[in-house]
Amino acid sequence: MVDSDDKVALELVIDNLPHAIMVVNDRRIILLVNKMFTAFAHKAKREIYGIPGGKAFSCVHSADVPEGCGFGPTCQFCAIKKIVQKTFAAHQDQPMSEAVMNFSDKGKRWLRFCTTYLKTENTDAAIVAIEDITDLKKQESLRVMNEKLRAAMEIGGAVCHEMNQPLQVLLGELNLIMEHSDADEPTYHKLTDMKAQLKRLSEITKKLMNLHSYHTKTYIDEIRILDLDKSSE
Repeated sequence: MVDSDDKVALELVIDNLPHAIMVVNDRRIILLVNKMFTAFAHKAKREIYGIPGGKAFSCVHSADVPEGCGFGPTCQFCAIKKIVQKTFAAHQDQPMSEAVMNFSDKGKRWLRFCTTYLKTENTDAAIVAIEDITDLKKQESLRVMNEKLRAAMEIGGAVCHEMNQPLQVLLGELNLIMEHSDADEPTYHKLTDMKAQLKRLSEITKKLMNLHSYHTKTYIDEIRILDLDKSSE
């Protein structure tokens, strides 16, 4: 256990920090938390002390097995568990990491976290600072999506500008040829097919000019390309 005097002093410090803080031992049992952590976990401090971190903030996998948090089949991949273990193994602070975690009360959230190694006369501990950056990630995702859309629109506009004139010329010439051709001639159906394909190209350029969202589809293997139909609906 953390000495009572150390606990009081540490609690005064971490209670004023802007992120959720938990102090855990090498078994990931919570020794101390701050106000931001209780708000994040939606639990009072008396409900949190003495239990594993994953159980405290309602990780969906904390009850996968009777042994509890840290022992389930998916717990070996838990980013927070790994960073705490590394903190104690190396006896040193661990830098910022990010991971998605799934909570029973909040759903999937994107977290940023780091650790500080704490050694006292009575015990070693890890101070884990946790920040919920889900909203920031959504904003970043939206920004990236808008940038992709803008790039697609710029490329689409350039393609349309370069293609439209020769397309119109080809369609005009083809119509003149068909007007002076007999429908029974062997090549007439080929001219009809050519005209259909040119019209198809014309429809594609219209879709490129009408992009207002960004959707992709699988092309070959894992390669993804712009889905013109969905992006121009």
